[in-house]
Amino acid sequence: MKKTIFLLGIFILLACEDVDKTISDSLKGTTWKLVGFVDVQKDIIKEAEPKSDKCYVIKFNEDNTLSGISSTNQITGHYIVDSDSLKITIDMHTVTEINELYDGNSYLMTINSVHNFSFEEKTLKLYYNEGNNYLLFKALE
Repeated sequence: MKKTIFLLGIFILLACEDVDKTISDSLKGTTWKLVGFVDVQKDIIKEAEPKSDKCYVIKFNEDNTLSGISSTNQITGHYIVDSDSLKITIDMHTVTEINELYDGNSYLMTINSVHNFSFEEKTLKLYYNEGNNYLLFKALE
């Protein structure tokens, strides 16, 4: 019986590692466009301004770096995935010197406070503020 429980425990650990790898791998190489800021308690979504297709894009590169565009600036950074937790760090010293427009500063501050994420079809939710809010992204193909 102990041997069966031991083997079952090993199987579960290996399965969890595969799930974590799958979740991490599912972000790699994907590009997303911010739709808006969602407040779960108030059940509202604030669309990101400006509403240009060129703004608020983020790409999760294969090497755990990321790149993208805020409201006006090129951004770079790193991300770490552990199960459903996600830590994003935007390298603020690499952000170009143009002033952010509209929601640009909020976007940069918020993305650095992301703590986990979820996928639903072609949407990505990056949760911050203890899960009461999230950034809603749509997949770019």
